[in-house]
Amino acid sequence: ISDLVAIDSNILISSNRWFYASHDNGMTWETKRKAESNNLFTLALVGEEIYAVVVADLLRSPDFGTTWDTLTTSDRVFDLGSFAGIHNTFLGTSFNKGVFRWD
Repeated sequence: ISDLVAIDSNILISSNRWFYASHDNGMTWETKRKAESNNLFTLALVGEEIYAVVVADLLRSPDFGTTWDTLTTSDRVFDLGSFAGIHNTFLGTSFNKGVFRWD
């Protein structure tokens, strides 16, 4: 397990190759395969949306892991370090360009 976010009865877990989502306090689970990678990915809860960096993609889920939108695909995503949600805004640190904010 790489990371876990939860709100109300929704739980989302990330591992190196899978997302695990439950919408009923962990009674049942959906699994979704991520891109091939041995990296562990951090999740960020921003309001009621989930953000994740998977390989070179910045993803967002408006429904707690049921569907995912690809926000950007580029090598720039590799530059993201830690990230989090603050006041309904996605913020991430970069290794060489300061703080990244997704509008």
